[in-house]
Amino acid sequence: MRESLVLHRLCMFFTLFTGMLLVTAASAQPLAGAAFSSPDERVEIETEWRKQPIRYAEGIEADITLSLDQQLYDGLLPMIQAFAKKHSLRVAVSKGTCGISAGALVKKRVDVAGFCCPPGKGDRLPGLKWHTLGISPINLIVHPENKLDNLTLAQARAVFSGEVYQWDQLVDSNRKGLIHPIGRLHCKLRPGHWQLLLGEEDDFSPDLLEVGAVPDMIRTVATDPKAIGYEVPWMIKTYQKFGKVRSLSINGVRPEDMATSGYPLYRVYSLTSWVDDPLKNPHVAALIAHLTKQVEQMDAGFQLIPASKLKSLGWKFAGDELIGEPEN
Repeated sequence: MRESLVLHRLCMFFTLFTGMLLVTAASAQPLAGAAFSSPDERVEIETEWRKQPIRYAEGIEADITLSLDQQLYDGLLPMIQAFAKKHSLRVAVSKGTCGISAGALVKKRVDVAGFCCPPGKGDRLPGLKWHTLGISPINLIVHPENKLDNLTLAQARAVFSGEVYQWDQLVDSNRKGLIHPIGRLHCKLRPGHWQLLLGEEDDFSPDLLEVGAVPDMIRTVATDPKAIGYEVPWMIKTYQKFGKVRSLSINGVRPEDMATSGYPLYRVYSLTSWVDDPLKNPHVAALIAHLTKQVEQMDAGFQLIPASKLKSLGWKFAGDELIGEPEN
């Protein structure tokens, strides 16, 4: 009996010790990807493309057209509609993804495009200007029954890379068995977002369950007690009908305290405008100025830190575009 108890305790100690070694090894690896691309980069496009005007899609009659990523659409639409009414403008807004917004810009179908990621090199078209609205934390989320409250960034990387794969390898977890990491590896050609956790798709665990849409992320984590995933607060709130999840601290910092405490994972929200004729729309500058101001009073559930706040905290900007984190 005593020998069995000693053996059991030795096994537990070995499991925990192994987990600590794995986390230490993971923390030594340069796993994070780039947070931003260089604002000096530009896509090389033939001269004829540059001369082409904006041509709205068939059937659209408007003074301004916008293509917004789904994460911006619900938050900005009321502000856009208020602006249109005040200035007696016809504004057409479509809801999509960063990829759809990028395609609309290349095809010159819209005056303004909205993104939930920083631009990649391929997004920096000639004559296109980027305006950062703000950033929002990316929460690590688990099932409500999981009592784990905090992970270090090294532990989070170890979990999602598969270096740590058992819940009881994490000292503060009340879970047992295999960890089920859930990922949404969208916008792979753009820096930031999930690449702040792990820089490359191949860095993630071979056991990662990849989901394609935000509702699937929330539903999967909310129904699997062994799951861990990630999403921004606004989307967690928007899709709460699919189930409840719990958000973890990283390095002891809550996501909602990101502005003052250096929370490491975040999403960047941006709009674009054309600055050269014949693409420049005379109404767009006023609309973007309006939205940049209005997001400072955005619903608290969005947990958006606006550009004005970021500037006061020392984040680096090139014009209106966020291009770097503050110096430590």
